[in-house]
Amino acid sequence: MTQLTFKSPGVSTREIDLSGPTAIQPTGVPAGVIGTAVRGPAFVPITVATFQDFISKFGNSDGEKFGPLAMREWLNNANAGTYVRLLGVGDAKKRTSSGDNSGKVTNAGFVVGSEQVQGNGNVGANPYATSGGSLGRTYFLGAFHS
Repeated sequence: MTQLTFKSPGVSTREIDLSGPTAIQPTGVPAGVIGTAVRGPAFVPITVATFQDFISKFGNSDGEKFGPLAMREWLNNANAGTYVRLLGVGDAKKRTSSGDNSGKVTNAGFVVGSEQVQGNGNVGANPYATSGGSLGRTYFLGAFHS
């Protein structure tokens, strides 16, 4: 850093560096992890260099979501990870119809499908997915290369 010296009667100057520490940039090939998180942008891939960066974007792991746990373990041994946050189906019950949160599904981003896994492990009708209206659909596009 250049040292500037000004000499005038009654005048003193001082240089203050405001650039501060720079954030660690992701390096190497990132792992791609898709999962739910406590907060953060949904359906947007975000690349981070450290788990602290991940926490600042998506919140800390609550120990139950697998995506943040995978990111923590990956970032213990690497300097780049890309995370895509999905919204969950919540309790898979019908949207609320009254109150401040009208139209909200508890712990959810959306309600999906006319069928869901039942308590006995079999797939069966989801009585909460529709209220007599048309069925909603969610499609995912994937590619398997070999």
